Amino acid sequence: MEKLARFFSILGHPLLVGPAYVGLMAFDKLSTHQALLLLGMVLGVVTIPIIIHNFYKVKKGSYTNFDVSQREQRKGFYPFLLGLFSCINLLIYYLDFPQEVSVQTGVFTGMLLLSFAINYVLKASLHTAILFYICFSLLHLDLLWVVGLLIFAVLTAWSRVYTQKHQVSEVLVGGVLGAVFGFLALQI
Repeated sequence: MEKLARFFSILGHPLLVGPAYVGLMAFDKLSTHQALLLLGMVLGVVTIPIIIHNFYKVKKGSYTNFDVSQREQRKGFYPFLLGLFSCINLLIYYLDFPQEVSVQTGVFTGMLLLSFAINYVLKASLHTAILFYICFSLLHLDLLWVVGLLIFAVLTAWSRVYTQKHQVSEVLVGGVLGAVFGFLALQI
């Protein structure tokens, strides 16, 4: 069971599923040029800086692990994360992407901002929040895809509890956050 839990925890990592989701959505809704530009921006402005930042912080001893699983350590991580998302929001606006891209990115950033506020009380699972966001923002797709994604999200949430990175309450809060903001993104 340990290997299975670690598998889902890694496969459901926000740094993997986030860019995959952006890439799929971008290539579905934008021109190839804009899709490549958006995916490159997400990788270059968000994903790679987070990877470098977290590896550095772990090596330095500021973070106990790459996932920043300690609530107190997340207080320093969230401002960095929100700064990166502020940059991506500005780039999307100034590079004249369609309004839908700007609004969707703003909704997602809002979810991160609320997660930051909640972190002062409880460490909401970002793995779970992001996967549930993806599931609920894609409710317009074929039901089989959505059910498959939902099963994957639930298995990832289970893995976070099983590997003792989160408590049940933390994945539940993450799931609710993701579902609410994903549904909001779907409505826009």
